[in-house]
Parts: sequence; C-alpha cells; structure tokens
Amino acid sequence: MSQNVNKSTSTLENTKPVAELDSQRVLNDIEKKNTLVSLFGPSYLEHMDDLEDEEDDEEDFTEFEDEEDEEDNDDKDEMEISLPSQSPAPQAQPQSRQTSQRKRVKIPISTDPLEKTCIEQDPLPAGYMFVHRGDVYITRHCRSRTKDSKRIVYLVYDNKGKRTLGIRVPKAIYHSVRSDATATASSRADAVKVRDERDLTRSRKLLLNQFPKIPPSSLEKVLEHAFLKGSGRVGRSTKRSDERKAELAVEAHIRHLHTPYEKLLDEGMDREQARKKVWDAVQEVKAAWGGEKRDGPLPSKRMKRKRRVKSSKGKAAKKVKKK
Repeated sequence: MSQNVNKSTSTLENTKPVAELDSQRVLNDIEKKNTLVSLFGPSYLEHMDDLEDEEDDEEDFTEFEDEEDEEDNDDKDEMEISLPSQSPAPQAQPQSRQTSQRKRVKIPISTDPLEKTCIEQDPLPAGYMFVHRGDVYITRHCRSRTKDSKRIVYLVYDNKGKRTLGIRVPKAIYHSVRSDATATASSRADAVKVRDERDLTRSRKLLLNQFPKIPPSSLEKVLEHAFLKGSGRVGRSTKRSDERKAELAVEAHIRHLHTPYEKLLDEGMDREQARKKVWDAVQEVKAAWGGEKRDGPLPSKRMKRKRRVKSSKGKAAKKVKKK
C-alpha cells in the first residue's frame, strides 16, 4: 500500500513541472501573438490561423492515407482489384459531316436551271475545274458550251459570299475552249482593234457635237481619260445616255485641269465642298466650249437636275400620246 502511495506522489510531482511548462508556453504564445498584432494588425493573425488549419488538415489526410494503405496490403491476397474500363477516344467526325454542320454562307441563288452557286471552299465536282474570271472569251464560251451539253455551270463566290471569282466547268470543255482561243487570238485582236477605233471615232464626234469650241488638246485628254476602254469611267458607262456621258466627262476634265479643285483637296477641303466651290467656274468654261452665251447667272446643280427630270417626263408623255 505504501508503495502505491509513493508511486502516486511521485507521479504528481512529475506532472507539476510539465503543467508549469505548458502554462509558460501559452503565455509566451499569447505575448508573441500580441506582438505580431501590434506590428502587422489583426489580419495577420487570422492568416496564421488559416495556415495552421491547413497543416492540420494535411496531417489528418496523411494519416488517413496510411490507414488505407495498410488495409489494402492486408486484403491484397483476398480480393481482386478491378480497374475501370477506359472508354475509347472519340473519333474525328467525317469531313462530310463537318461540312454539313458548318454554317453556310449566304450567296445569291441562280434562277437558271443549268447554273448553281457555290463558295470557293466547296469541293469540286468530279471532272470539273475552276476557271478564273478575266478572259471574256474563255468564260463566255465555257459557260455556253457547258449549258449546250446540258451540264451544270457553277458560279464561284469567295468564302464570304461577297464577290464572284469565276466559274466551274467540265475539264474537257475548258481545254476545247482554250484551244479555240489560241487559234483565233490574232483574228480576234484585229476585230477588237477595229471596234475600238470605231468607238473612239464615235466618241470624238459626240464630244464635238456638244462642245464645238473645245480645244483640241482638251478633246484628246477627255477621250484618253474618260472614254478609255476598261477604265470603268463615265465615258464607258452603259447606264447613261451619250449626251450625258459627254457632259460629265467634260465637266470632270474642266474641274481637275481648269479650276483650283486639286489644290483645295490638297489643302484638306472635303471633296463635296471643293466641288461646290468650283461649280460656277466649271459651268462657265463648259458653256464657252459649248458655244453658249450667258448673260444671267449660271444654273445650279439643282436647277439642271429639275430640267432633266422635266425633259424626261415630257418625252415619256409624248410616247404615251403616240401609242
């Protein structure tokens, strides 16, 4: 009995200094935390608590993993491990399916039963080839011969559907047209030259009829510029009358070479404002070249437009009366 009492007494004596050490450690921790709060503020202390919690979680997770490993080693001989079956990797979609799922570009639809529209990236039909636009003879005859053979002509647009690039026709028809184009190149060139000379003579006569007093140098410049083949300028327009084409061509020539129009543009003036500023000067020179004598003010653009509208209405009324 005395031995048991001695043991308990010794145990209490041993635990006493441990308790004192724990209390001293707690006081030290509190003092340290107060110092950190005074230096860095309360937010720093909260941050340290979060870090401690994360460390505790990691320790718990490590212990849990160790326990699982031990259980797996014990049951290794008694149970079979079944691995999950891996699903096969998805196969790439066929090109045709991808094309059908692609958003189609909006392009015009041809009303001709022997014509279809497509875009550049659409696959070529079997036996067909692409013919770029530019050579009028080749594209015209490729188109006509393909239709004569009751086959489809494909009008090709760019991938945005904004402009035409050419046509798709059978290869055999293209090579046949190409051969004919080579054989007739010289004769066609002569015919084009004759036609161009005829058009130039006609344009010169048209200008002289409306502007008999135009200087010869100005006449040639107007013909070379406004009536130049392939220029796309006003003299080559098919939407205006011959008289109107001649008038606009002469006005443009006068504006650029006989007024300060170009200088105004170089100084930064807006194009429309510059045209209005030189309008009177242009009309004065044009009237002189036309052999007109003007005592009053020159007509404005609005007045000239009204006169053209009235004259066109009068011509239409006369046609109706004749019918």
